Amino acid sequence: MVGAKVGKMLFGKVAGWLGKRTVPSGVLTRSVGAEINTAEQVLQSRGKTLQKATLKALKLTKEQGKKAIEGLKSELGLRSDFHGKIMGNGDLVHPGTKEVLGNLFDYL
Repeated sequence: MVGAKVGKMLFGKVAGWLGKRTVPSGVLTRSVGAEINTAEQVLQSRGKTLQKATLKALKLTKEQGKKAIEGLKSELGLRSDFHGKIMGNGDLVHPGTKEVLGNLFDYL
């Protein structure tokens, strides 16, 4: 009986949100297309190492990610401590100029 009450209460809240443009944070945060990366989606914008979530989203191993980012930085003459934004399509974007510096997949 308790489960039915909880179900009705949850359904009522979700039904109330359907007519709104935004869903309260922490509720239904994963969309149907969450697995699809787009060029506009920033996967990582800081940190000295590639995050597991970034590697997973790009479907790269730790070794592939390391090889790609180091190769791209080396070819462009960037310092090893340079941190750009990594986008959903593998592009590395300069955080200040917003210029696409290269794509990680070109360095595998």
